[in-house]
Amino acid sequence: MISVYAMRAETFTISSTQHLADLISEDQKATLTEVVVTTEDGTLLSAGDMDFVASMPVLETLDLRGVGYVTPRNCIGLNNNQCVKEVWWPNNVSFIADTKNTNIERMHLPGNTNYNLSGINRLFNNKKLVSIDFYGEVTGSYESVDGVIYGWGNTLCCYPSGKVPENGNVVIPEGVTSILTIGSLGYNSNITAITLPATFTVPDNMRKLTEQNTNLKNIYVAEDNPYMTTLFNDGCLYNVAAKSIIWTSPKIKFEEELVIDGSLIESVPMGFLNGHSEVKHLKFTEGYKTLVGGALKNANGVVTVEFPASLEAIQGEGMHTMSNLKYIIHHAVADPLGEENEFFQIPLYDRSGNKYIGWDTFYGQPSDVKIVVPEGAKELYLNSGWNREWTHASYDYENRTKGYTADQFVEPTPLAITNGTTFHDAAAAGMTVKITAKNPYIKEEGELVALADEEIDPSKMKFTRWIDLDAGKEGVEPVEFADPESEETTFVMPDRPVRIIAGYSNEDGTVTAVERVEASAAAAPVYYNLQGHMVENPSAGLYIVRRGNKVAKEYVR
Repeated sequence: MISVYAMRAETFTISSTQHLADLISEDQKATLTEVVVTTEDGTLLSAGDMDFVASMPVLETLDLRGVGYVTPRNCIGLNNNQCVKEVWWPNNVSFIADTKNTNIERMHLPGNTNYNLSGINRLFNNKKLVSIDFYGEVTGSYESVDGVIYGWGNTLCCYPSGKVPENGNVVIPEGVTSILTIGSLGYNSNITAITLPATFTVPDNMRKLTEQNTNLKNIYVAEDNPYMTTLFNDGCLYNVAAKSIIWTSPKIKFEEELVIDGSLIESVPMGFLNGHSEVKHLKFTEGYKTLVGGALKNANGVVTVEFPASLEAIQGEGMHTMSNLKYIIHHAVADPLGEENEFFQIPLYDRSGNKYIGWDTFYGQPSDVKIVVPEGAKELYLNSGWNREWTHASYDYENRTKGYTADQFVEPTPLAITNGTTFHDAAAAGMTVKITAKNPYIKEEGELVALADEEIDPSKMKFTRWIDLDAGKEGVEPVEFADPESEETTFVMPDRPVRIIAGYSNEDGTVTAVERVEASAAAAPVYYNLQGHMVENPSAGLYIVRRGNKVAKEYVR
């Protein structure tokens, strides 16, 4: 026997051969706003009964905790119902169909059922849902705290997609060590920040949050968390032990010229710059090791990328579809890991197990990309997976590489800047170079000392202009600066060595610093072992030595 109660306290009795539609009139169906269903003789609701309930046009509250359901593992989810705001699901349900197209705000689940968590996560893709909790004795592995489900005592399982945290910040309590899936937090666009406790360990799936919630801006980490911290103004989550960034906010703003410090960061995650079109020039410094699969995929704002000699691998789709890329600057002068290194030698595999030369790594780039390599090192790249015309001697297979042709590999054009700096460590002909003037004097023990001449009063010196020191030579086309009288300007690198200087003069213009500053001294040598790793204090032996743009093998005694 099933009894049905409405807001008007009407009671309906149904036998095992009847259905709710037999007892509720069309007028009641159209006007009832609350329905409670119970059973006295074990009668279960049928799929037809659930369909009928879902069709009631003004029903707001549905209480089914007193009944079971004929198919307990697949309870209908009131799909597309726009009226019901609160529901108690049947006492034997363990899987509920998708409710993302409903207006359900509160759900109550029986506490004595071992839930299918993949099913529960489907419930959370509902922008109106603010709370899920349990009724009756809770015997499973889960608990609800303020409408949020936690599991096993340490895992945040489900945060409702419509729940609005205070100030947009979800503060995960101490004791929680992980999140379960993307449904845990990722479907809630009200979340703009997450605070992780000291107990939280490194989340492998944190990057998935921004696949569904592009409003997430910051992650904060408890100061005493030993596993992670944040970088770039709390916009990147950082794995301390692995020296890797594991999550990047799509809402933070990087600089146009972004430096990834290789002494601190050895890898960045998949989709690192997705949504960050503001980054035009990207530089990885010495110490950086791995460009993981898809790391720079769709980084469509990037024009130049610079890699250090320490880079060991670019994994599948690492630089896939960079539609505005013009230059890759690479400082490797030797294969860092030898012939077994997939970065230079071993082809990647396709899904069928066939060997190809990294054919998806560079796919989708413009056809005129230039690869700027150290002087004397071009053969290294031509005899590697970077070159689409190269074939590994040990394998017989169709060459389907999406690498580069031989004429895309170029050596840098020497550039010397006095009293100025530039972002990249190398430049090639045709490359747009931005330069910034240095202060023409330094401080020694608190006193200003002119770099040019002690007779020049540095307090009265002002920036004059950028000057191409070779422009007056016969047959030399001068460098054209975008703004020669600005301390920061750009120029297009010609196909010749360039020596430029930031010009300074006294206020009256009588003394020009250009006349008194010598060209930059020869660059200090940088030593690498034969595996391509930089050596700060070389002992006796054979090394690869770089002096400025010159590379040679030398024996150190």
